[in-house]
Amino acid sequence: MEAVLTVSRALVAVAARSIAAVGGDVTLPQYRALVLIAARGPQRLIDLADALGVNRSTATRMCDRLVGKGLVRRSRLPNDRRTVRISLTVDGKALVDGVTKHRRTDLARILSHMAAEQQEAVVAALTAFAIAADEKPVLGEESVLDL
Repeated sequence: MEAVLTVSRALVAVAARSIAAVGGDVTLPQYRALVLIAARGPQRLIDLADALGVNRSTATRMCDRLVGKGLVRRSRLPNDRRTVRISLTVDGKALVDGVTKHRRTDLARILSHMAAEQQEAVVAALTAFAIAADEKPVLGEESVLDL
């Protein structure tokens, strides 16, 4: 358990450094929401709340902040004006892409300090972990090494 907690801290640190490097004025939970929107496309606020494991009011406040930062937009469906859909703006997509690129570079640097056999073992272990956590690859990721 201690090894998993230590790796978890290291991966969160990579994510935080990547967000800071891109100049993203977003929290990790907000970034997670952006990644889910990028992966799943425009979606209802209630679906985003469910995917994040938060209540609707928390997701609403988070989206309010992201709208204010110009990273997501709200729109209503023409056939159901009550339903609000959330989608990324161009700036939101650019942020997700930039953070992902930076994370890949940082993770590659970390992995370069390991022997090839160790790298393969890490990929196998993290793949199994991601499957057990029901975490799906996002944005065409080739590896589970991204958050």
